[in-house]
Amino acid sequence: MKRVFKISDIIFEIEYKYRLANELLKEYLYEGETQPTEFISITDSDIEFEKQHAETFEPAVLEMGAILRKYAEICITKHKGLIFHASAIKYNDGAYLFTAHSGTGKSTHTSLLKELLGDKVEFINDDKPTLKFTDNGVIVYGNPWCGKHLRGNNLSAPLKAIIKIERGENNKVESISPNNMLPTLFEQSYKSNKSENAGMLLEYFFTLLNGVKLYKLTCNKDISAAKLSFSEILSK
Repeated sequence: MKRVFKISDIIFEIEYKYRLANELLKEYLYEGETQPTEFISITDSDIEFEKQHAETFEPAVLEMGAILRKYAEICITKHKGLIFHASAIKYNDGAYLFTAHSGTGKSTHTSLLKELLGDKVEFINDDKPTLKFTDNGVIVYGNPWCGKHLRGNNLSAPLKAIIKIERGENNKVESISPNNMLPTLFEQSYKSNKSENAGMLLEYFFTLLNGVKLYKLTCNKDISAAKLSFSEILSK
C-alpha cells in the first residue's frame, strides 16, 4: 500500500505492507494538493536490519521500526529535525519534554499532570516526539511513534522546557546546567548512521541547551509530584 502523510509539517509518500502501519499512520493522512517531497519504502533488508535491534520479530512491528528509522534520518538530514526520547505534553500553548531512562516513570509523571490539570494538558507524544529547529525556536511535533500506551496527537507547540526525571522518595525541582544536561540529550536523541550529521546534531544540542529552560525533577509517583512540577515548571 502506498499513501501520502503529513508528519511534522513534512509531506511523505510511504509504501508499506501491514495493517499496523495503516492503523498507526492514519491520523497523519494528507489529502491536500501539495506533492510529497519525501519518499519511504521498506525493503526486506530494512526488515532484517530491524531484527538486529528489536525485541520482537513480528513483521508488522519491524516494518514500523524501519519506517521510523528512515523518517528520523530524513528529519535530521533535510528538515532540521530530531527524534527525542521523552514524554511530551502541551500546556498553555507550550511544549514540555519529560525525559528519563526507560522505566524511570516519565509517562507516569505526565499522566499525573493530566490527572491534575485535565483538559489543560494534551499529550503531544508519549515516547518519541519530533523536535524541529526553526527561525522561531524549537517546535515539538506529534508523530505516529508515541509509545506502548499510544498517547499522542497530531499537534505541535513551541518548546518551553526540558525536564530530566530521577526517581526519589521526596519531590524536588532544581535548575540544571547545560553541561549536566548534555549527557542526557546525547543519550535520549536519535543518532544518525551518517557521520556527516554529527556536527548537525551538536548544533541542535547547543540550541536546546541555550534556548530553553532546563530542570532536574526528583520525584515519587504521587500526585504531589505533579503539583510540584506544575507550580515550579509549568506555571512559570
